[in-house]
Amino acid sequence: MKINKLLFLSLFVLFAISCSSSDDNSQEQEQEQENTPSIVGSWKITSMEYLINSTTTTAQGNTSESNSNGDASNLNVIVTFTENPNNSTSTGTYSLELTTDFGNGQVVTQTFDDLIFDNFVGNWDLAENQLTIITPSNNTVNATINLLNETTLSYNSVLEETFTDANNNNVINTITQNIIYIRQ
Repeated sequence: MKINKLLFLSLFVLFAISCSSSDDNSQEQEQEQENTPSIVGSWKITSMEYLINSTTTTAQGNTSESNSNGDASNLNVIVTFTENPNNSTSTGTYSLELTTDFGNGQVVTQTFDDLIFDNFVGNWDLAENQLTIITPSNNTVNATINLLNETTLSYNSVLEETFTDANNNNVINTITQNIIYIRQ
């Protein structure tokens, strides 16, 4: 009988220890989630760089490629992330100086003013450091977050867009953006 009581007591102690350990792990996970800064809120863009890796234009059966890079200025853009539902909106405008290399020594620099930041607006999902936006036009923007804390958000995003330009040419852009925000 003493052996049965001893065995029962040992099993009870083991069970109590394993439950306690499980509780500690779940408390640590909850604390980690509470310490992770949230993307929810309003963010002001402080820096934006564009790299259009490849623009492929097809006109009358001929295909041409160009590469562009650009820096934004006059940044007056606020992006707001809300949850339930997860949505992002933006207000404000910016300017962009874009330098395009068409090859064969042809380089053109253009300045665009009063641009609206609408390519990162839509339904969002955040998993680990991967932010995905589905825009109203059903484009998917994938961003890798480099930094997210209480005051700063920084990411690299990639967007591929296909459209027909004003001259009825088919255009495919692969756009990489490096963007830094501060929390408002």
